[in-house]
Amino acid sequence: MGQPRGWRWFAAWFCAGGLLFFAFLSGFSIGLFLLPLAVVGCILVARATGLGPPILGVVSGTGFVCLGIALANRSYDPCPPSGQVTIQPGETSTSCGGLDPLPWLSAGVVLLAAGVVAHALADRSRSNI
Repeated sequence: MGQPRGWRWFAAWFCAGGLLFFAFLSGFSIGLFLLPLAVVGCILVARATGLGPPILGVVSGTGFVCLGIALANRSYDPCPPSGQVTIQPGETSTSCGGLDPLPWLSAGVVLLAAGVVAHALADRSRSNI
C-alpha cells in the first residue's frame, strides 16, 4: 500500500493550501483567526497523504485565491498620475485606486492550471509504474 493519491486528496490539499495562503494575505484582520485553522488543516492532510502528488493541490488552491482577489477588484479604477482627482459636474464624490486585477488574474489562471496539469501528469505516471 503506497501513499494516498487521487483527486480527493488533491482537493484536500487545494482547500488547506488555499486557506493558508488566504490567511497570510489577510494579515491581522481575519488571517490571525484563520491561520490556526489553516495550519491544522495542512497538518491533518499531510499526515494522511504525505508529500506525494496530491500536494500539488496547494498550487491550485493558491491560484484560486488569486482569482478571488482579481474578481473582488474587477471594478479597479486607477488614480491619475498627478494625484489630483477631479469631480465631474453633477457628482458629489468619486473614488479611485484599489488593486489592478490583471496580475492577480494572470497568476491565478497560471497557478490553478499548473497545479491541475502537474497533478494529472504525476498521478498518471505513478499509475503507469
